[in-house]
Amino acid sequence: MILKLIISKKWAHEILFNNKRVEFREYKPFYMRRIGDNNIHTIEFQIGYSVNAIKFTCDCLGIHCDYKNYQIKLGEPRLN
Repeated sequence: MILKLIISKKWAHEILFNNKRVEFREYKPFYMRRIGDNNIHTIEFQIGYSVNAIKFTCDCLGIHCDYKNYQIKLGEPRLN
């Protein structure tokens, strides 16, 4: 399954240049439904909400939940 997430330019830059290896998302009902018990193998990031937004993907190396945040471990980024 592919998890699609919206991020800002700052965090996209950090992920694309391998400075950020973990993406954090709050433990809220919205993400509980999307992440939950699903078998996520790929994360698709989109920079902003523009129609022509830049997208890239990363492999999902694992998801940890501490009931405050979801911690999504990211593999190598690939531009689409």
